[in-house]
Amino acid sequence: MCKAHNSTSASESLPLYSSDSTASRGVRTQCERHVEGGALGIYTKYSSPPPSERTSESRENRYRLQGVARKIAITEGEKEGLEFPHNYHRVAKCKYVRVLPDVRVKLDDDSAFYSGLTACGSVWACPVCAAKVQQQRRDEIAQAMEWAKSEGLQAVMVTFTHSHKVTEALDGQLESQADALRRFRSGKAWQKFKSRIGFRGMVRTLEVTYGRNGWHPHTHELWFVDADVQPADVKIFVQNRWLSCCQRAGLVPQGKEADHLFHSTNFHFDADSSDYLAKQDDDSNWSVAEEMSLSSMKKGGKTVHPFALLQWASEGDRRASALFLEYMQAMHGKRQIHWSKGLKALVGVDVLTDEQAAEQEHEDAKTVAVLEMFAWKFICESGSRARILALAESGGATAIARWLNSHGYDSC
Repeated sequence: MCKAHNSTSASESLPLYSSDSTASRGVRTQCERHVEGGALGIYTKYSSPPPSERTSESRENRYRLQGVARKIAITEGEKEGLEFPHNYHRVAKCKYVRVLPDVRVKLDDDSAFYSGLTACGSVWACPVCAAKVQQQRRDEIAQAMEWAKSEGLQAVMVTFTHSHKVTEALDGQLESQADALRRFRSGKAWQKFKSRIGFRGMVRTLEVTYGRNGWHPHTHELWFVDADVQPADVKIFVQNRWLSCCQRAGLVPQGKEADHLFHSTNFHFDADSSDYLAKQDDDSNWSVAEEMSLSSMKKGGKTVHPFALLQWASEGDRRASALFLEYMQAMHGKRQIHWSKGLKALVGVDVLTDEQAAEQEHEDAKTVAVLEMFAWKFICESGSRARILALAESGGATAIARWLNSHGYDSC
């Protein structure tokens, strides 16, 4: 079932795979226990980022959690009566369904990956694709920072957020947030402000976290402005305008105007790429096992990345499953990264789509082994996708063949 050559025949789909489920516990869910706690502040400086690609442990967790997301999507597809429930969301096919008859295991700089499989490219719902896409985004943003430096510009990082309650649905918050942002960037006042600070463009990142006060959507923006711009030139205008725009969008509760004015924005002047990217990836060696725990929301009212919901769902938390489904639905079609008009051309960066970033591979990557249909089906059903990649890195085709033989599959 393991070959050492590439196959080029027509594509074929892998039969539907359903991962094992864990029985629901007869206690309050983990999410519910924390929702009953105190309210979070309306500004979150840091959140738990998606897993890094750098360790085998985090890769194992990414593939495991992707399997949980797949199960949630398939279950909803079944409820809706779809003929093919895995069509409900593309994450259900990601790194499972073949686009070639055989699945290739490749090595690139000692890092193994699969080729010949569907890649969903969802930064929101897929822990596997999120890691790869965000690495591409880091490279693109770093290029923008280098351009700004060469142009003698200053990078100012601005975070926009708003108050929220646990009873508020995510899709409604996102709609109101988008309304406030549109208002913020319209009209003569905004144009005059841009001219005054020498605004050349911006990169905006949308982030969503979850905590005891419910969903928390917010944006981190990187503005490229004149080098001599002072904090006071920016803060007063931005704070007051954001308050006004959020009021008109219905995001400021009665009597909370002062709190919103001083806590809904945050500024970092003379920022570098590490400052900005820390908002997406606090720790490049972040571990699911270390961060995705109940203590994440106990200590200082910290919010967590929605992938933490997948961890809790894997432990039988039905509320976490429902919340991740809500998140999956609300984020469908949303862009994580937005570049202002004309900035990509100025920087000279060719920004890939999320799907392209998830699917790209280096031309010099070497094929270690090719897995035939039945071997791949067994690998998926046994939850061994990450295991095979680890074997490819440690022992190549021989290690993979030995593992397949030990499970009753003939190898070359």
